[in-house]
Amino acid sequence: LVFACSALGETGTGKTRVAIVGLDHDHVWGLIEAVVNQPDAELVAIADPHPELIEKAKAQAPSRVKFYADYVQMLDEAKPEAVMVTTANSLHLEILRACAQRHIHFFTEKPLAATGAQAREMERVAREAKIRLMVNYWNIWSAATQDAYTRLQAGELGSVQKLIVAYGHKGPKEIGTSKYFSAWLYDPVKNGAGALMDFGCYGANLMTWLMDNQRPVKVTAIAQTLLRILPPGTTPPNIIKYDASAVPVLQLGLQSDSLAEQELFDLGVDKVSINTAAVTNPKLITEASKKFGKKKLVVAIDGKKNKPRGKKPRLEVTIKSGTEGTGLDIVEWAKKVEKLGAGEILLTSKDADGTKEGYDIEMTKAVAEAVKIPVTASGGAGTLEHLYEAVAIGKASAVLAATIFHFGEISIPEAKKYLASKGIPVKL
Repeated sequence: LVFACSALGETGTGKTRVAIVGLDHDHVWGLIEAVVNQPDAELVAIADPHPELIEKAKAQAPSRVKFYADYVQMLDEAKPEAVMVTTANSLHLEILRACAQRHIHFFTEKPLAATGAQAREMERVAREAKIRLMVNYWNIWSAATQDAYTRLQAGELGSVQKLIVAYGHKGPKEIGTSKYFSAWLYDPVKNGAGALMDFGCYGANLMTWLMDNQRPVKVTAIAQTLLRILPPGTTPPNIIKYDASAVPVLQLGLQSDSLAEQELFDLGVDKVSINTAAVTNPKLITEASKKFGKKKLVVAIDGKKNKPRGKKPRLEVTIKSGTEGTGLDIVEWAKKVEKLGAGEILLTSKDADGTKEGYDIEMTKAVAEAVKIPVTASGGAGTLEHLYEAVAIGKASAVLAATIFHFGEISIPEAKKYLASKGIPVKL
């Protein structure tokens, strides 16, 4: 916000005068701190009709800040150059109109508006007034995202082919939102589509940025059918379609009583995976394979090791993210899912996962040698040698790694070149 206003040449060498409209969005308290600590900004005023929130803000803001119950009065008297709006989504348009009349730049906490019609009108108003209209999606500003973008632009990550975005929490009230925030957050008129626009738009926003602001052909957010197959509070998935160069992939679990995912394939999803649902309802594997084709169906198998010669299998299938044992032998289960119609197996050792001490070669080899379909090894990658060992010794068809790439310890091109140098076929 500060840099955008400065770029327009309106602040000269001075600070950007910033005001805040609304204190009933819980994110505002972090934003107040950010503005106060920004050397190029000066927080000059705050407006909110709730006396108790005003008192809370007075304890956090510098003494020079003026407070108002009416934001229009604040705009006229405090004369800010830009405002930060942190109140109900349905109020954004009217606040923007007031700002546009006074040529005040507008920055709002995401999302932009409560409805698409309001958002389009806001764009029109801002363009006509020649003011900046900005929305804060924090994931763009995170250090990890900025680093990924820099690496992408430098060619270190190759071209964008797939983007998987997952955000979520247990729910607003469950994580302790204030009564003021909750009062409009659960109101469909004041808030709009809720998580579909809030969390759902993280992926659309991020993908548009990575695609150099190309407008996607289509953005689809899916609720109801898919919402109930995700853990409580998980982000409803969104699918972003582009003409050719990037194909987003959605990873999800199928629910045992629903095979309505053809719409996903129609929108560009290339594969779906099932894990716990396959164990509790093995017939789902056959049904999904017949409906979508086995090449589109991945059965994920999570496993753990038990003590030898015990009552439980040495290599046991687990479900619910590895938290619950099943008593199933992992090799026998792998054979069964292949027979039922699985096209691939994603095998994760829950013992090795996150340790960076190497894949479970015993488990990987046992499963890979027992079936004819591809097996992807997952869980434990910490070095380039681990990747090679999973294929060369563990007989895996492919390897999955996360931590070493997420934290920049090893780059994807580096891993590919290493495997190629060891005689492993890879796409460079």
